[in-house]
Amino acid sequence: MKRKLYFLLLFIIVLLSCTFFNETGKQYLSIRGLTQDQNEKGYVLIGTFGDSWPARVVEVKVARHEISFESESFSNRVYSERGYRFKVLRLLTGDHDEIIVVLRSKK
Repeated sequence: MKRKLYFLLLFIIVLLSCTFFNETGKQYLSIRGLTQDQNEKGYVLIGTFGDSWPARVVEVKVARHEISFESESFSNRVYSERGYRFKVLRLLTGDHDEIIVVLRSKK
């Protein structure tokens, strides 16, 4: 019984990690394509910093209730709202321009 529980737990961890980390490396041609993709995943766009496209996702950060992040071009930012999941995508263009996209769960 313990062995089955162990494998079930391991499967859940792998499944969750695939859900969060499979976005790294994904390329978007525009903010419109990114917004549509994230909307299908249950997120809505609440903020963007930077506007050079196409760009590739290099980092994904996910949190519940509150998320903070910073960039070379601006100081620390914090978004918070109880009951929501937040996601920050850090993207880079071919010219190494940084784009930060902030998303919130639909609920």
